[in-house]
Amino acid sequence: MKKTVKFISAICAIVMLLGILPVMSVSAADAATLVVTPSKEEVKAGKEFTVTVSIANNPGFGAIAFTMPIDTNAFEFVKAETAGTICPQLGMCSFDADNSEYKFNGLGDGLVDVTADGLLVTITLRAKAEGDYTFSTIVDAENTVGTFDGFVAVANGSASVKIIPNVPVSTIDSASVNLGTDISVVYYATLDEDHAGAQMKFTFNDEETVVDGVATGVENEYAYTFTGIAPQCMGDNIKADLIFNDAVVATKDGYSVLANCQNLLAESAAELGLTDGQYAAMETLIADLLVYGAKAQVYRSYKTDALVDADVTGATALGAISEDNNVKYTEGSSNDAVAFTAAGVFFDYANSLYYKFTAPEMTESNFKLAFVEYDAGYNVVNSVEYTLADCELIDEATSTYKFTTGDVSVLDYGTIYSVELYVKSGRNWGDPVQFFDYNVNSYAYAKQTSENPAMANLAKALYNYGVSAAAYLNA
Repeated sequence: MKKTVKFISAICAIVMLLGILPVMSVSAADAATLVVTPSKEEVKAGKEFTVTVSIANNPGFGAIAFTMPIDTNAFEFVKAETAGTICPQLGMCSFDADNSEYKFNGLGDGLVDVTADGLLVTITLRAKAEGDYTFSTIVDAENTVGTFDGFVAVANGSASVKIIPNVPVSTIDSASVNLGTDISVVYYATLDEDHAGAQMKFTFNDEETVVDGVATGVENEYAYTFTGIAPQCMGDNIKADLIFNDAVVATKDGYSVLANCQNLLAESAAELGLTDGQYAAMETLIADLLVYGAKAQVYRSYKTDALVDADVTGATALGAISEDNNVKYTEGSSNDAVAFTAAGVFFDYANSLYYKFTAPEMTESNFKLAFVEYDAGYNVVNSVEYTLADCELIDEATSTYKFTTGDVSVLDYGTIYSVELYVKSGRNWGDPVQFFDYNVNSYAYAKQTSENPAMANLAKALYNYGVSAAAYLNA
């Protein structure tokens, strides 16, 4: 079994190798071959590239020599580097300017033939004149010998390169919606090397935002993220301009969160690389996302003649939110003056929690609050302390403050957050004088019975969106 596996692996390796090599001369099965491989099939004028020469089917040599003519009208020789392992000793390895050719003369270790296949030399050139060119090796048979067993004939190798005009081309290739603490769109662009550092300008509802790109790890690919899309604006157009030195080099227009959702639904599970279960969860998530956007449009009275959930099917019904989601809980009364008065959700392009409390005669030195995150089992996940300087004084007469959390991810609508108020007594803080447990789902639970039908429906849609997002993540 082991021998079979190794044999198959060897075949795969050969097939892969042949798949990436350029066209070269074919030699007899018993002959060694020089393989010429340019790093690029097309090179822009003025740019550097490399040409490697390797040996394949090596029966063993004590010395190997070849030359490679170079059209100096089309190419400028920059440098050459040897592999160092195939030829431990080098006699001559240089560019002959008079004859416009690269010369290579490699020696074995002087005792036995070198039998390894692999890289002999890497030649760096700079492209000059546009056109089609061929690199070919010319073996010096007289100086190519075997130490012991002799050395069979070596077949020359060749490969072609095309020099093209140096016109920088960068493209905006795709975009995708990212759901997290906000609703954002990530644009992916391939940058020409002459456009390194290009930025992207987003135009959205007459406002412009310029952002830098982040390398994705794919060669020359960068990601540009546009944030700040409020739920009621999912159908609004985003124009993306790739800019370099204040000039627009690529544009993507006519795009929106709604358009991205429609594009996804037009693809099959196989085309998206999803299982059937994941695809079904995605369909529900998209439907619930668009219903959330439409209910936000109605609540904000924003473009209600073009609701984003038109013709949407498969959305979760806007039913009653179970009381199990109501984690709102307040406790503690050791200091009646320091107490919570309200809590809620701040709606914008992202959602955050706010807590209101009174704290008369409190200062930064004798008062603090802790923002604590719990898991479903009420185990502390994270805790951060703040002072009055981190809170907003909203009513000086009653010493009422508001503490606003950071943006809450759609996946954390059910996460329990607690704010704990502390008053210092002497040198000790002691236990919290009061604490308030809350989360987004608790807010939605309370607002589902709002006298304002638009608010009630928005609360239910917000809850469904959070549930379907978590379901998609776990599908």
